[in-house]
Amino acid sequence: MAVPVRLPPDPRRFRIRFRFRIGIRIRDLDGSYAEAVNDFVLRRWDLEPYPGDQAPPHVHHRSDEAFCVLRGRLEVLVGDTRRVLEQGEFLTVTAGTTHTFATVDTAGAQVLVVMTREVDELVQALHAAPTDEDRANVWARYNSEVVELSGHSSAPE
Repeated sequence: MAVPVRLPPDPRRFRIRFRFRIGIRIRDLDGSYAEAVNDFVLRRWDLEPYPGDQAPPHVHHRSDEAFCVLRGRLEVLVGDTRRVLEQGEFLTVTAGTTHTFATVDTAGAQVLVVMTREVDELVQALHAAPTDEDRANVWARYNSEVVELSGHSSAPE
């Protein structure tokens, strides 16, 4: 039996939409340089208060993700540790790390999220998927998966 899952914020509600490219020069052992370019997407998420996690605990196998709290407070699960971020604080979640996030109080939170294009496309595809089965396929297509934590529920009680 499929259990309904809370999705990440709907990308159609984001007010700031832009991408930037970061060029990184990597020096090889022989002294030569190789160019490496990564695409990142910045989104501002205006999170309404919600009793429980905003997204199920999950992992992105190939992508890092970072959260910076612009307003309010955000509880973030990274690995097996929960931490509350205050306004102005940020946190980076490295690829392969289980994580999720939750609003802390009735004010909600405004969060700047830095993610790869793959994670951004994952969020959009999750919101477009009509069924739980379709959403399960979306996670895999974007090199991510929902993680079951012992004694944890992402749904409100």
